[in-house]
Amino acid sequence: MTFYKNSWDRPPALVSLEQILDNRAIRPMTKKDLCDPFLLLGMREAVDRIHLALERKESIWIFGDYDVDGITSCAILVKYLEAVGGRANYYIPNRMKEGYGLSAAGLDYILEQGGDLVISVDCGINAFSEAEHALAIGLDLIITDHHSVEEVLPKALAVVNPKREGYPFPHLAGCGVALKLVQALSGEEFEKHLPHLVDIAAVGTVADIVSLTGENRLIVREGLGNVRNLGIIELARLSNKDPERLTSGDIGYNISPMINASGRIGNPRLGVELLLATDEDLVARMARTLYELNADRKAKCQTMTEEATTYVEEKLNLKETYVIVVLGEEWHSGIIGIVASRLMERYHRPVVVLTKTADGLKGSARSIPSVSIYNILSSLRHYMSKFGGHTLAAGLTLKEECFDDFCRDIQVVAKEHMQELPEKVLHADYTVLPEQLTMDFVKGLAAVEPYGVDNEELAFAMEHVRLGGVRVVGSDGVHVKVSLKAGWGSFDAIAFRQVAKFKGLRTDDDISVLFVPEVSYFRGVEKVNLRIVDVHAGVSDFHSELKREMDCAMADFLLYENSYHFTRFQDFDIIKELKSVDIYTYEGMKRLQEVLYRENIAHRILFRNEEAPDDDILNIHFMPSAVGKNNASGIAFLDFIPVRKDVEKVFLNLKKFSKENILYLAKGLRMTVPKLLLSLELLKELKLLEYYRINDCLYFEWKNSDEVVKLETLAVFRKFQREMTMGV
Repeated sequence: MTFYKNSWDRPPALVSLEQILDNRAIRPMTKKDLCDPFLLLGMREAVDRIHLALERKESIWIFGDYDVDGITSCAILVKYLEAVGGRANYYIPNRMKEGYGLSAAGLDYILEQGGDLVISVDCGINAFSEAEHALAIGLDLIITDHHSVEEVLPKALAVVNPKREGYPFPHLAGCGVALKLVQALSGEEFEKHLPHLVDIAAVGTVADIVSLTGENRLIVREGLGNVRNLGIIELARLSNKDPERLTSGDIGYNISPMINASGRIGNPRLGVELLLATDEDLVARMARTLYELNADRKAKCQTMTEEATTYVEEKLNLKETYVIVVLGEEWHSGIIGIVASRLMERYHRPVVVLTKTADGLKGSARSIPSVSIYNILSSLRHYMSKFGGHTLAAGLTLKEECFDDFCRDIQVVAKEHMQELPEKVLHADYTVLPEQLTMDFVKGLAAVEPYGVDNEELAFAMEHVRLGGVRVVGSDGVHVKVSLKAGWGSFDAIAFRQVAKFKGLRTDDDISVLFVPEVSYFRGVEKVNLRIVDVHAGVSDFHSELKREMDCAMADFLLYENSYHFTRFQDFDIIKELKSVDIYTYEGMKRLQEVLYRENIAHRILFRNEEAPDDDILNIHFMPSAVGKNNASGIAFLDFIPVRKDVEKVFLNLKKFSKENILYLAKGLRMTVPKLLLSLELLKELKLLEYYRINDCLYFEWKNSDEVVKLETLAVFRKFQREMTMGV
């Protein structure tokens, strides 16, 4: 068998849910853990001006961005201001015609409509000329934003941004800043308004891919645990999700894309109107429109992603590419951000996707967690007419004539930041046994949520799982539904976009899986299902496989006299020069493992009592020595010898099997492999079965014997008893 390490690291064994929470430093949080909003610089000035506008009944306009964060930010402030009797309206620019952020044209429109005060949300921190324009035309401007702050701020009445100095949690999304503004405005009345706004803030926070720790964790947990907004509820139903059981994954993959569709390829006001609406029929119609827009967006996105992938494969040398830059002729500018995310996931490196527009090359950038795309692009500002963003995402407009120079220089800058090309390594948090995946345990994992940046989704590894049925699903044929046999039970599982990994696998293949456990609800029935992250066939770590081979060797030794010849063990330090190694004890096996890892021997073919055919193969002989029973290590032998209750346990539990993997049987019986094999040998002596072994598979033929034979009279059993009395 060929042995190599999994692409995910070998995690520790799972102990308890409490251990998980402790390792993640997760503690209970309440609303009292929200920071004082007046720690935000500029908040006092913003609150005073808004209170004055409310007293004067002035027209207050919220100027937002067209993504989910901007849309939810608008909805939060409009909803609150209307609740306290304010005259509130909002403006969101058209992505295709106006582009991102504050604009002179938008400010002029607000002035024409009689606006007195403008509050930007999720934008404005780099709007220097636009702030000057507002001042020139007599509009008071308050900027609230969360994007990276420059040394110089725009000239506004107030600039509220958690990334300014002094605020203890700089990772708020734009909607989180809007919620903090409500907290400051409402004072002691905040708890009255919070239940009507926090679910909206939760959606925006998850959608904007910000750190789900601190205040963001509290916002999302509170919001998803108390969904009241009719628009969010209707979108959940259209996605076949239970509004009372929404997760951050449901928001990220199902609900926020529909809200985003209004800003990407439709009218961005539709998303805000949905979140503000109180008429159920109107909500249903608007939600259906967003659902259909999103379906259209998906089709366009699929085509663009395929074209972008072809661009990467044909035009780029990935061995020398630190940041992937692709350019499309007529790609929809509202979808390039999603394409950038898809390419980032596929190639595991920062991506900039550009498309030609009348104003130049409009782009969207996405990055992996370890690399700040904002910092990389900041060094190339001289090529851009527009730029803004944060660590993991950015937007830009590039001068078309600068494209070649930009592509060259971004690699130079990225190499300085990254040092080497990133390698994707999947992470497993814990190794679990099938019996640990109980309904109570999987439900208890909700205490770790919400998952996202800085609180990644828990992933578990399970080894020696047998593959059951495999079925390709999905309209595009890239998803796989499988059944997995583990221990005495089985699990239904799905693997998204992993059909290629299952090609070549057959029913009953031994596999290792990396997965996320989930609870499914169907017609009132709850069930633990697995969402597969990765799968390996025939993969094992050295320790478990060496141990299994040694177990079988010990069983053979106890059964058959003179089955091995014992020699002294050579020094492991010269292992590279050996063609064969003899191992006597577990201690020797563990030492061998350490040497193999130390010498970086990642690929070895292990033979048992055979000659090694070439210099690249190490021949390992597992030979439990009789001498070993006369020292401390011989204690291990005693656990391999069955007693009466062990034989009864094997007989009662295995009668239903005609063939089975030896490891599954041993795990299910909570018994060592040697003890299982020796118990089967005793049942054979009792004429209750015939069995034979081919590699790891046992084949049974059960007998109907009326002959009564006492276990104690069997020669094999007496031999085992003698072995036990020899002891140490």
